[in-house]
Amino acid sequence: MGQQGYKVIEGLPSQMPYQVYYQEGIYAVRDAGGQERPLKYYVVIPTQGNPMGSRGDDSARFPTIVYCQGSGWHQQWLYHHLAHHVRMAERGFVVVSVEVRPYGETVFPGEVDDFLDAVQYVHDRAAEMRVDAGRIAFWGDSSGAHTALMAAYTAPAELTPQCMVDWYGPADLELLSTQRSSMELHGPESPAGRLLGGIELADHLDLARKASPVSYVAPDATIPPTLIMHGGADPLLPFEQSAALYDCLRLAGKDVEFYRMEGDGHGGGAFDNEEVLDIVEVFLRRNLG
Repeated sequence: MGQQGYKVIEGLPSQMPYQVYYQEGIYAVRDAGGQERPLKYYVVIPTQGNPMGSRGDDSARFPTIVYCQGSGWHQQWLYHHLAHHVRMAERGFVVVSVEVRPYGETVFPGEVDDFLDAVQYVHDRAAEMRVDAGRIAFWGDSSGAHTALMAAYTAPAELTPQCMVDWYGPADLELLSTQRSSMELHGPESPAGRLLGGIELADHLDLARKASPVSYVAPDATIPPTLIMHGGADPLLPFEQSAALYDCLRLAGKDVEFYRMEGDGHGGGAFDNEEVLDIVEVFLRRNLG
C-alpha cells in the first residue's frame, strides 16, 4: 500500500571515496581594545563512508591541509572555498580553514602569527581532528596565500609544512610597489599598504622586503615544495608576482611547480575545475604520501 508509482534505482556504486564530517570552533582569543576577539576555524574530516553525522573511526589519520582564505587582508569570509574543501575531504584530506586578523586589528606579521598559532592548535588536537601531524600542507589564495607562504617559509621546524599550495598570492611587495592593476596596489590605503601600517610601499622598501615571501628564499633555506597557480589575465594582482616567486625558487634550487591559468582572472572559473583540484591532489600526494 502507498507504493504505487514509485521508481526504483538500484546497484549504483558510491562515487565518493569518503563522506565527510564538519565541525567548527575557536582556536585562539585575542585582546581587541579590552574586548575578547575570537579567531575561528572549521574543519572538514573524511569519514570513510560512515553514516551521516558520524565522525568515523577514532584511530583514522589523514593527510591535512591548513587553509588561509584570501580577503585583501580585510575581514575574511571564512567559508568562501568551502566547496573546494569538501571536495578535497572527499578525496581523503582533512581540511582546516582558519581565520586570521585583518588589517586594522593587527599589522604584519600579526596575521602570520595567527596562522601559525592555528597550525599549533591543529598539531595539539591532531587525534580529535584525525590529522596526521607528519603530513601537513599549507594552502592559501590571494592575501591568504601570502599569509600561508610567509608562515611556510619562516615557521619553526616543528611547524614547517611538508608542502605549500599558492593560489595567486602576493609574493614580492617591493616589486608590487612599482606595479599597476585595476585597484590601488601600493599606497597607504591599499591592502598591502594598510597591512604594513598605512604606508606607501615605495617609501618603506625595507618593510616591503620583510613582508615578501621571496625574501626568505635562499639555497640554504628550508623551503617546502611549492605549487603556484595564477591567472594569466589577473586584473587585481599581476601575474608577475607569482612569476617572481617561481624564478626565485627555481634559482635557489627549490622544488616548485608553476601553472599559468591562461585567460583566467583573480581566482576565476578555472580554479573551480576538477582538473585543477586533480593537479593539487597529485602535488599533495607526492609530497605528503
